[in-house]
Amino acid sequence: MMRIVDPDVLPSMDAVQGAGPELMAATDPAARNGAFYGPKSRTGMTGEAAEVPVYRSAKGPTLAASVWALAAATTGVDLPRV
Repeated sequence: MMRIVDPDVLPSMDAVQGAGPELMAATDPAARNGAFYGPKSRTGMTGEAAEVPVYRSAKGPTLAASVWALAAATTGVDLPRV
């Protein structure tokens, strides 16, 4: 598999490593609803999959609503809001 980013220039992970947080969130019995999973490192760009803090820029109802709308438009599935 070819990497788009040269790992000697910018820290990166291959596709298998990059899928780790999503797989952890979807399959780990200890995964918490509403938690955020990503690479566990100081920079958040590489590392083992783990629960990590939600970025301040990712919080807020306006952003959540726009992400929900984009996901619904992209997938054609709009689930009931709770």
